[in-house]
Amino acid sequence: MATIECTFRLVQEFPMLGKTEGSVKFRSGRYHQSNWRLGSGRHAVAVYIEGNFCGIPEVELISGCLEHLNQPRPRKIRYGVLTNFNLQLNIDKLGRPFLSGIVLTDQKKNPNFWGEAYKL
Repeated sequence: MATIECTFRLVQEFPMLGKTEGSVKFRSGRYHQSNWRLGSGRHAVAVYIEGNFCGIPEVELISGCLEHLNQPRPRKIRYGVLTNFNLQLNIDKLGRPFLSGIVLTDQKKNPNFWGEAYKL
């Protein structure tokens, strides 16, 4: 399977509050706080993923993009090991395709995502 270059769309911690002067911080996603029985070591993260997705079937797009995001960086894996839980292809207001939904990671608390995993 070929990797498909993509990146996370950055999100605010509290998007409903709007942007305030200079104090807005962004991260790659946020931990989902639903009590799903995902098994030990699997934690849900809500994300938006952007990239050049034109002409690629949705199944290949999701697997190729997650493979790209799982590639180790020089020091360590940046987001943990990501797997698809419920990603879907969508079109934004400007007509650009993007993926949105839930991915699973093996990290309980990651500085690239807002919050931390649900505690039972």
